[in-house]
Amino acid sequence: MARLAQRIAVGIAVTVGLLGAAAAGAQAATVPHWRGVFRDSARSDTYLQSVAAPAKDDAWAVGYAEISGQSRSLIMHWNGVRWSRATITAPGAAQFQASSVVANGPADVWIFGQASATDPQPEALVLTSSWRVVQVPVTADPYAVVLRDGQVWAASGSTCAGNGSGCTARVWNYRDGRWSSSTVPTYLQGIAASANRVYVLGMSAIHNFTAARMTGVPAIYVRSAAQWDPLTAPSARVGPDNGLTVSPRGRLWLLATSTARRKPWHLDIWRAGAWTRHALPARLDGGPVLADGGDPVFDGHNGVWVGPYLHWTGQGWVNALRISTFPFSDLTQVAPVPGTRSAWGVGSALAATPGRTRAIIAVYGRLP
Repeated sequence: MARLAQRIAVGIAVTVGLLGAAAAGAQAATVPHWRGVFRDSARSDTYLQSVAAPAKDDAWAVGYAEISGQSRSLIMHWNGVRWSRATITAPGAAQFQASSVVANGPADVWIFGQASATDPQPEALVLTSSWRVVQVPVTADPYAVVLRDGQVWAASGSTCAGNGSGCTARVWNYRDGRWSSSTVPTYLQGIAASANRVYVLGMSAIHNFTAARMTGVPAIYVRSAAQWDPLTAPSARVGPDNGLTVSPRGRLWLLATSTARRKPWHLDIWRAGAWTRHALPARLDGGPVLADGGDPVFDGHNGVWVGPYLHWTGQGWVNALRISTFPFSDLTQVAPVPGTRSAWGVGSALAATPGRTRAIIAVYGRLP
């Protein structure tokens, strides 16, 4: 997902600073948990905001560093032994501003961002046989996925009438070295993929289009041959900022904003031809729950991550609001490690110097 997820505290207000304190008392009794494995040692402020793990011995994390008042990309790579900074020498890479990463393998990595701090033109650093820069024909940082066959799908917005009717989203497909586009009749909320199938999540029947309390009905489309086919979606109205993920066997998870203020999020699951709804818990294991809006992440087994701190296993909820090694840390995105029960998480932690921030990487479970 190309955007940073909205952070909400479900049930009570939770500050990120509490993570270090909560970990000290509860850590020993909880396995698995988040464990910090890398903290940047640069003198400048650094952040990581996106991570992708196509294999146990291959993972990428991207963010940025503030150097002398200027932003520079921070790109990290896991080679199966250690995390280290990646050196990219493609023309234009020095000024590139990274924001998100998707990957299908060691020779199929797409890092999305913009051309430079002063040029907002969306671009991607692409690794196949070597790094190169590819311009992306969208208007902003896109939702993007890469398929098993190397195709990339990206989209970044919708065109609607003033009252929210007649919305269409233009979705771009990169294949054989060129972009082509198609339109989906929806208000875009996200893109998901599994193997060689791509899905678009949107909203229809929108009410209060320009208001803070906008609502709509979820709409899901799947690419079939040369067209977008609608799928059955939950019929209940939802708020904006919803997310979708899918398993290789076609199971769907829809993280939706509720219209009920006391229960702001719920997880809808498509299984055996029907949708079932699961409310996100307010508390687990005697502690608060911190959940992220945006795209859920398939865990590679039977469940999904709802941000780095809440895990639906397929049987129940697990509170992962604990991290060791780096106190006062905040993880922003998670990527399950294929073939394992582990996951990578990226974010930032407060440095020893007051007011400074350092990029961090953590692992949930065993180190791959």
